[in-house]
Amino acid sequence: MLMTGLWTLRLALGATLATSSLTDPYSTVVAFGDSYSDIGRSYYISLNGIPPPGTAFPADNSPTYSGGYNWSQFLALLNDAQLVNYAVGGAPCSHAILPGFLPGQVPYPAGDTYQMPCFGAEISDPAIFPDRNAENTLYVLWFGTVELGIPGFLSTREAPGKTISDFTDCIFALMDAIWAVGGRRFVILNMVPLEYTPYIASPGVFGYSNFQFEQEPVYNVTEYIDRARQYGTDANSIIRYGIPYHLHEQKRWSGSIVSIIDVRQLLLDVMAAPAQFLAEPASVDVPYKNYIPGSVNNEGSPDGYMW
Repeated sequence: MLMTGLWTLRLALGATLATSSLTDPYSTVVAFGDSYSDIGRSYYISLNGIPPPGTAFPADNSPTYSGGYNWSQFLALLNDAQLVNYAVGGAPCSHAILPGFLPGQVPYPAGDTYQMPCFGAEISDPAIFPDRNAENTLYVLWFGTVELGIPGFLSTREAPGKTISDFTDCIFALMDAIWAVGGRRFVILNMVPLEYTPYIASPGVFGYSNFQFEQEPVYNVTEYIDRARQYGTDANSIIRYGIPYHLHEQKRWSGSIVSIIDVRQLLLDVMAAPAQFLAEPASVDVPYKNYIPGSVNNEGSPDGYMW
């Protein structure tokens, strides 16, 4: 899952977060998620295994999946805030929904079994959280592309009996865990329009070096595109209506402020008027980096590509 380039979009996302209903200044951003948010944990894991609590990942760390700064780094930079980032590329919210293992049968660093426990182990470390409190710390969660995409529901690889509502329930459960240790300021980023990602929309032309994408598709591409759209919009609807219900009607996350960033609509806006968001060639259907064959960069700057 790669969304290369999109520098201008990431700047816009940072501005959206900074001017949301979270009106008071904040000094720390804590991020959880997958490769859209990872600033080096996946790279560290590939070389050294699971990092122990206390391992430092500076905000200017460069082994991101875009090859440059991602949204979390821009957000911290634009708001003069500290960034503590637990995201791992390829991570689902929970193994209960999407099982996965590293070599040696080590469970993949999921949101609930690695990222949240790592955060819990570090909250009392003054070197990482020197002044964390309910007012000055923003918690941002962005999961879903792994679970709802090719690695998960789209290829029917989810755990038996699991549904999209189990995925959104996992997001809410992570919020419970953060709330229990004093978190009160939340931002949830929703699902991108997966149906337009090049490796789903044009399999065999764009994608990873994987047999599913290298060869002529052996499945109904239109069906996959329709399912990707359905899964993403279903998850977004549950998040959109579920969070206000739990927050206001059920009094869940009492005393909290929760903002939802509509990333799906943001990217659809980019697709509708790419020149307003992207540099030349302002491409919204061809990725900057293509993995078929090998790894090849397209012409121009990553600023000119949505993917």
